[in-house]
Amino acid sequence: MVAWPQTGGAEWAVAMHYTQDITRCVSPLDLGTNLLETDFDDTLGKTSLSLAFIKDSYENATLPLLRLPEASDDLVFLEEIAQHYRESYKDVIILGTGGSSLGGRCLYAIVDEISLQCAEAPKLHFMDNVDPHSFAVLFASLCPVTTGLIVISKSGGTVETLAQLNITMAWLKTALSAAEIAARTVSLVEPGDSLLRQIASKCQFTTLDHDPNLGGRYSAFSAVGLLPALIVGLNVRSIRQGAADVLQLLLERTTPEACAPAIGAALNVALQQKCNINNSVLMVYSDQLYYFSNWYRQLWAESLGKNGLGTTPIPFLGTVDQHSQLQLCLDGPKDKFFTSLMTDISVTGESIDASVFADIDIGPLNNQTMGELLKASQKGTVQSLIKNGHPVRLIRTKEVNETTLGALMMHFMLETIIAADLMGVNAFDQPAVEYSKILTRENLSETKNR
Repeated sequence: MVAWPQTGGAEWAVAMHYTQDITRCVSPLDLGTNLLETDFDDTLGKTSLSLAFIKDSYENATLPLLRLPEASDDLVFLEEIAQHYRESYKDVIILGTGGSSLGGRCLYAIVDEISLQCAEAPKLHFMDNVDPHSFAVLFASLCPVTTGLIVISKSGGTVETLAQLNITMAWLKTALSAAEIAARTVSLVEPGDSLLRQIASKCQFTTLDHDPNLGGRYSAFSAVGLLPALIVGLNVRSIRQGAADVLQLLLERTTPEACAPAIGAALNVALQQKCNINNSVLMVYSDQLYYFSNWYRQLWAESLGKNGLGTTPIPFLGTVDQHSQLQLCLDGPKDKFFTSLMTDISVTGESIDASVFADIDIGPLNNQTMGELLKASQKGTVQSLIKNGHPVRLIRTKEVNETTLGALMMHFMLETIIAADLMGVNAFDQPAVEYSKILTRENLSETKNR
């Protein structure tokens, strides 16, 4: 049995901003519930090639993702754009779907309304679907004169995003001139002669280049995620620093057993291959991490789901899903691997006071904070899953902030890349999705020609 880290230790906690504990997933004996140590060790050893690939890609700058955390030159211009939005608008609509939206939305979720008001920052509206009702409600609630616009599409040809842009521009034109619309619109698209590039040029939008070698689901540390973050006053340098800290430790490690993303990837893959566990449940108990779990779902699903391989990512939100999914998790098929992302929220929230209920006995709730209740619920769920024989990984971080979120996002990006390598699939393409886009265009053409 190799000496893989169980709870992290001081170096992991300080440098990586989180710890990872897999002791509830691996067993030295065949107990019929967890993964055998020998099977885990065998899979973990195979990640050496993946780590070598990542290190080589970093040294040769062939994966843009790996160079983003240390970049800073691009932030000066992004800060200027963000400042314009902060000073000029009460609301900013962000158009895009999938990776063009989820990274920025994940980062935006850690900002609360009070912070926005104190910083006098605009409210962001991520419109990632094409539901007509949602756009009607949005337009009814905003004023075109005080609204900015950002449109994001890596390819520049995503039909949903082009439709969103067309409808939004039509709404803006009810109150603004073409020059006024141009002054409040930024497009983010890869170089080339795409439809979005043509529209942006014709309408004189400010246009930022999306790196063509940077996939949308890996783009959160680029302008795709950081421009929205800057607009609402997040410290994007801390976001990148958290990511850089995780990446740097991986680059310095000489063995897989000393690398948290490699351990996580090996655990996921070995559980599927040896224990037939085909579902990966990410349990978050902080509302600020809700969109993190949705961002993770796309990252994992779109990177690994190929050639009949992959596991299904399932977001799980706190006590909400304890009262909707937990019965199945506990007593249903044992085909799920659980990651509980635990934050220290015990001291947060108002104290629960029995006197509010005219001193009716409310048992252990009395004099507890809401944070203590959330912590107890999370702990109880983990304990019950373990008791019922399910593998549970614990990832702990003291708080949710820019640095820890950047670190966690980089961890899961690296874990995903390594897992894809172990499965023998390309982590950076999505061929089935591309075919679906082709069919969408064909269906639109058929509808138009009727």
